[in-house]
Amino acid sequence: MGVSTALIATALLFIPAISLAQTAAPVAPRERVTAALTPNFGTNIDTPVFALGVRLSAPLGPRGGIDFEASKEWGQRNPPPHGYIKSSFGLNFRRLRAPRAEDGSSRYWIYGLRYTPIQWPASRRDATYDNDLALTIGHGWDQTFASGLRCGAEIGFSGGNGILFFGTFVVGLPLHR
Repeated sequence: MGVSTALIATALLFIPAISLAQTAAPVAPRERVTAALTPNFGTNIDTPVFALGVRLSAPLGPRGGIDFEASKEWGQRNPPPHGYIKSSFGLNFRRLRAPRAEDGSSRYWIYGLRYTPIQWPASRRDATYDNDLALTIGHGWDQTFASGLRCGAEIGFSGGNGILFFGTFVVGLPLHR
């Protein structure tokens, strides 16, 4: 068998595969229920903040999603008589600006609520746990892959008793196939 015969035989084997690849309509990888790790960076005007969170995300139709996040926070340690923050919990909705692209990428708006318990020092007469319920607004970008992996980034702010500007990275794995 000569080289030219081998090349012709190889080409004949690949023609059906190439033809199928060209005729198949591309399908965007769909978002799945995912569990994600979310490092968050932010500032509340004068204090830098770092939070490491766990997020559970689920799609809400083809152009929406919902996220619940619980985070452990570092950096919000204000001296007495101010309180300090150790954790936060968020519930956000995502609204895709357009249907997810064929490659799985999307841009979206986020809006929701962030609940933050505040620990006051014992030196305060009314030392108790107080709450801060803040409105969260932001913008994000993500990419879903055929494997179900979801990676993204978000920026925005939360405003309640104060304003927190934040940036978040999202790396999530699907909980089901």
